[in-house]
Amino acid sequence: MHHDLQAQPKDNIDPIKLTRQLHVLQAHLLHYQSLLYHFRVSVNFIEETPNPAMESKNFNDDQRRISKELMARECKSLLSEVDRLEKRREMLSNRLKNSTDLAFATVNIEESRQTQTLTHATVRDSAAMRQVPFFLHA
Repeated sequence: MHHDLQAQPKDNIDPIKLTRQLHVLQAHLLHYQSLLYHFRVSVNFIEETPNPAMESKNFNDDQRRISKELMARECKSLLSEVDRLEKRREMLSNRLKNSTDLAFATVNIEESRQTQTLTHATVRDSAAMRQVPFFLHA
C-alpha cells in the first residue's frame, strides 16, 4: 500500500479508499494478534502438561527425562519466537497508526484549505454585493 501511495500523484489519492485500506490492515493485525495469543496458550499448555504416553512401560526413566528436556527446550524456543512475532506485530501496528494519523491530518489540512478558499470567495462576493446598491442609486 505504501508503494501505491508513492506512485500516485497527490490529487489522485482517494481518502475514503485509503481509510478502508488502513482499516483492513488493522483488522489483519488484530487477527494476527489473536492467533499469536492462542498459539502462546497452546505452547504453554504443552509445556506444563505431562505427556501421558511417556508413562507407558515402554519408556524408561532416562527416556522420559530426555523427552521432558527436549519438550521444555522446544517450548522455550517457540515462546521466544512468539515474543519476536508479537514485537514485530506491535511495530507494524504502530506504523499503521502513524500512517492513519497522517492520512487524517492530510484530509484535515485539505479541508482547511478548501474552507479558507471558500471563505475568501464569500468575503469577495459579500463585498461585491454591498457595492450593487451603490451602483443602483448612482
